[in-house]
Amino acid sequence: MSRSTRATVTGGRNAMKIDLADPYRHVVSTDRYLLLWQEEEVTKQKQMGPGLSIMEFEDTQPVRAGHSYQHRRHYEGMYPVISTGQVVWYESMLELQCLMQLEHAGDLAGISTQPFCLVGPDRFRHYPDFFYRRGFDGAGVVVDVRAADRIDEGTRARYELTAALCREVGWAYEVMHGLTSWAAMDLEWLSAFRHPRFALADPVLERLMPYITNPRPFDDAARLIDFRAPEAGKAALYHLMWTREVVTVSDGPLYEDMLIMAAEVAA
Repeated sequence: MSRSTRATVTGGRNAMKIDLADPYRHVVSTDRYLLLWQEEEVTKQKQMGPGLSIMEFEDTQPVRAGHSYQHRRHYEGMYPVISTGQVVWYESMLELQCLMQLEHAGDLAGISTQPFCLVGPDRFRHYPDFFYRRGFDGAGVVVDVRAADRIDEGTRARYELTAALCREVGWAYEVMHGLTSWAAMDLEWLSAFRHPRFALADPVLERLMPYITNPRPFDDAARLIDFRAPEAGKAALYHLMWTREVVTVSDGPLYEDMLIMAAEVAA
């Protein structure tokens, strides 16, 4: 670490065992806030400020691994983000659900998980969960993921400081809590149909969309797509619901007798 930033790694000459779940626990910055990230397996650092806004952190690799301990109930894995062509790591089922939410929203230009570590005075150290680039305006967004009922005063203070640091850079900041009940199950179901292989050919889509300018039963629309193979028609409709081109008429769990219509008309 550069001494010009007064960031040091404690331990002196002694060999230091690195905790992969918290690799920067020994980094100290006493007078300014720093951002540390990995670039070709080398740790880089910059002071928090507007100069970071041009950095493409949506393409970085995770700076930390998951915690490992007996009876751990979190589940790690890899999530293919179809819309960006990336495959990103998630540490928990809640993070997986939030990744699905962000992709389903349809405005991802790129995303990374555990993208960097923030270090500052008073032993502040924080690893945000996601960084993504919005498609419509190119803005960077830093995300923390945590169930609402698990945010205590200390966590809230850490998030408030993170939000303030993001504003200095010019990034947006948000805390995602995930979905509950039927909304979570519906999101998981639709995500199974997010791949373009479920997309309709243009001639079929041109036949379907005028039909659903008015509310139509889901099964009827599926048969219109393919009378001989309605299951394929259902898969195509689920894909259109994932891409938000088709919506349900009323809120509630998905079911096969539900009414659907073109999102463009519903809006």
